[in-house]
Amino acid sequence: MMTSRRCYKSSPPLWVENNEKDKLFNCLVRLFQEKQWGFTQEQADTTGKMVVGKLVNCLWYFDPFWDRLKTRGITPPDVFQPFTGCRRLKEQKKKIPQLNTVELQENIESISDILMLPWIENPSSAGLKKIMDLLITDLSKYHKFMTGMQKCSNNNHQSPEPIRNFNDSWTLVTVTK
Repeated sequence: MMTSRRCYKSSPPLWVENNEKDKLFNCLVRLFQEKQWGFTQEQADTTGKMVVGKLVNCLWYFDPFWDRLKTRGITPPDVFQPFTGCRRLKEQKKKIPQLNTVELQENIESISDILMLPWIENPSSAGLKKIMDLLITDLSKYHKFMTGMQKCSNNNHQSPEPIRNFNDSWTLVTVTK
């Protein structure tokens, strides 16, 4: 009864586009309007700005890593496909950062925080909730894989005897024409 009176059609105000991250924020606000993932008028400035801001920060962080993640079977959701490549590190001649488990976990938790908000239970936001659930599941699996590989690498580095020996199944092959 209470939710029947609420109108979820408001969205956060657009930002002045000073940089690519501001453009990404505005594009996400327009996407929310297009998909009708709105907020109440009271929520638009607070919850709406926070939700879109967290999503912008996560998409901004993952932007240089999507190619690597695609090879691991993790693709950006179709809805967010147009927003890949916004960061343009190669054009700026900046070094592509390394994907690490700490920042990956922080971004997974940031997306999870969005799913903990009561606003996401609104029936009009069901599509966004499903997309976020799938993204969190995929990224969590990759985080678990990276953590396991780190432990294995640390164990190998701390091992007193060599990991490889001459009885391994690798061989040196000479390729002839």
